[in-house]
Amino acid sequence: MQPLNLDCPPDALPRRDWSATLTTRTGFSFPVRPVQPGDEAALADFFKHVTPEDLRFRFLSGIKQVSGARLVEMTHVDHKLTEHFVAFDPSHGGIIASAMLAADDGRDKAEVAVSIDARYKNRGIGWMLLGHVARYARAHGIKRLQSIERRENHAAIELEHDIGFTARPYPGDNELVLVEAELSSEHTDTTARPSLLRTDRTRPMLSDILALVDGAAPTGAALDVALTLAQLHHAHLGVTVLTERFLIFGDPMGLYSPAYAGDEDHRAQLAAVRARMADAPIWVDVRGYCEDPAVLPGVANVEGRLADLVLIGANEDWSDQRLRRRVAEACLLGARVPILLPPSSWQPAPIRHAVLGWNGSAEAAQAAKALIAIAEPGAQVYVVIVDAGTSFMPGSSAPGNDIVRHLACHGLIADIVSLASKHDDEIEVLLQQETLGRKADLLVVGGYGHSRFRETLMGGTTRKLIENSAVPVLMAH
Repeated sequence: MQPLNLDCPPDALPRRDWSATLTTRTGFSFPVRPVQPGDEAALADFFKHVTPEDLRFRFLSGIKQVSGARLVEMTHVDHKLTEHFVAFDPSHGGIIASAMLAADDGRDKAEVAVSIDARYKNRGIGWMLLGHVARYARAHGIKRLQSIERRENHAAIELEHDIGFTARPYPGDNELVLVEAELSSEHTDTTARPSLLRTDRTRPMLSDILALVDGAAPTGAALDVALTLAQLHHAHLGVTVLTERFLIFGDPMGLYSPAYAGDEDHRAQLAAVRARMADAPIWVDVRGYCEDPAVLPGVANVEGRLADLVLIGANEDWSDQRLRRRVAEACLLGARVPILLPPSSWQPAPIRHAVLGWNGSAEAAQAAKALIAIAEPGAQVYVVIVDAGTSFMPGSSAPGNDIVRHLACHGLIADIVSLASKHDDEIEVLLQQETLGRKADLLVVGGYGHSRFRETLMGGTTRKLIENSAVPVLMAH
């Protein structure tokens, strides 16, 4: 666990009672102070403006209204082991945020819980308030700060991760996550909230990665790649094990239960994956499905919808290459999520050089956005245009100029490379050769610019890259 460094900005120095005026990066200034007896009514009104979902996250229960007894408890704290900070809107004096801290007797650790008025969310208030609480905790000798979050509370987990917390499964409850950080007195300016631009990589663009693995094949290499990739981007990792299930005995009269092949192997493989991930240094969710081969692509579609990126291992990591291709297609065309297809023996590393196959299509534009999310600040991108005369609409700007400008807006350095093909079926070969020749870390392309039906009948760049690529491919549709 890395120490959490929280130096105080000069304009937010606390007074003796730890009241202060905090200013967010957007310029919104608001006063904060310890709670006082008599704040019950203002606090009750505040909780009326907290969403039901945030109430559930805050109290880890299904309460719909904070009771009067609980409000009294929250306003009558000892200000020693327990502290409660409230933030106000200076324009009307109402409470807009609450942060409660409770330490153990030895002050070795303290738990913090933050709530924000729904009308004031996404304005940096939670970031500044949590920093204030952490500085208070450090000044009072608390060594570790913790927060218990529900797994689906991604906004809070990401906020805490941005400041420097790390997450791990909560012991004994798979629905909860323990987010914690050590407090340090070393000097770091934490008011510099990570930029959304690519000139600052401290805010991860990939926060939720899903790895799809074959339940009928050895998964060790695929899991190692997924874990390394997630650690590289400080991301949550989900692992879904897909196992083909075949009917081996059925009774048309319905007198006997049908028998299936694959169930026992699936349970064993799922247990093995969970055991392998149990000691992982990051938060990993593992789930599995044992279904008919025709059903599994649909499962992949649903699983991938809320991921930032889906990792699908090399051919060698799948016992059925056809299932691998169909799963990849389901994620691309159904879930509309970028997929990463690594070759065997590939090891994740920071993306500092990339080749972007560009033809001006919507699919290529989606691929460029996926590249922006995964590339390092200042990365070199070679925008490769094959057969420019036939790839762009007449009257459009010079091929590649727009995407070069767009990449530059995100802090990436881009150069245009124009190539000519002799045959339509060699585009994927040219792209791979360019990637290898320039020693690029990644090939990025739009997937299925032509219909999947056409590529199935006649072949095509997307299908060939999915089925067999010598370089890691990032693909989006």
